[in-house]
Amino acid sequence: MSGLEVYLAHQAVQQHVAGLVIRYGITLDGPEVDWTHSDLDDSLPPYSVRVRTGGHELLLRSEEWVGRTDEVQGRVFGWLLAHVDLNAAKLQTDPKRLAPEWLQAWHQVHPDG
Repeated sequence: MSGLEVYLAHQAVQQHVAGLVIRYGITLDGPEVDWTHSDLDDSLPPYSVRVRTGGHELLLRSEEWVGRTDEVQGRVFGWLLAHVDLNAAKLQTDPKRLAPEWLQAWHQVHPDG
């Protein structure tokens, strides 16, 4: 695999992670979720992205996602669902900006909400 392929995968991984975390934040007021990448944090391996919540951490090495970046969103969303306490989350107050995937996940935990 070429350096260009890893670079492009790294950009795609960042976009998927950023999108999920942003949509989480505009939909739910809940436990903190943060993310960063190796371009900003030199303690991370090159071309990697880290997601953290509740003392848990997921490290995505972009070279492992070359040719399959379309799977990143599902992997990260599943990981977040397993590690974010949606019982502690409340819906944000702007109903026009709620992300469907996070709204559905919240309703599964709060069926009467």
